[in-house]
Amino acid sequence: MFNPETDYAEFSYTAKESDVVSYRIGLDGVYRFTETEIGTFAAVGTWIAPDTFEIFYQQIGYSNPGKWSLTFRQDGIDVVEEGMTGVYEYSGTKQ
Repeated sequence: MFNPETDYAEFSYTAKESDVVSYRIGLDGVYRFTETEIGTFAAVGTWIAPDTFEIFYQQIGYSNPGKWSLTFRQDGIDVVEEGMTGVYEYSGTKQ
C-alpha cells in the first residue's frame, strides 16, 4: 500500500493459503526493517517506470539479497522475484 504521507510502503502477499507475509519498504532510499517468524528483513523500493516498482530486500544475517519487480496492470499485477534460489514469476488480479 502506498500512502503519500509516509516514507515507507507496506508490501504483503500470501505465500501459502492463509500464510500472509508483510514487509515495510523504504521509499526514501533508506531500508526499513521488518521482524518476521524467520528473521529480520530490510527492504527499500523505487519506481523504475510509471507502472513498475522494484523492491530490494535482504534477510539480515544472510549474504544473498533479493529483488521483486511489481508491474501494475489495470486489472492486476505481475511480479518477478529474483533470489538466491532462482527467478520466479507470479501474477494476480484485483479482487
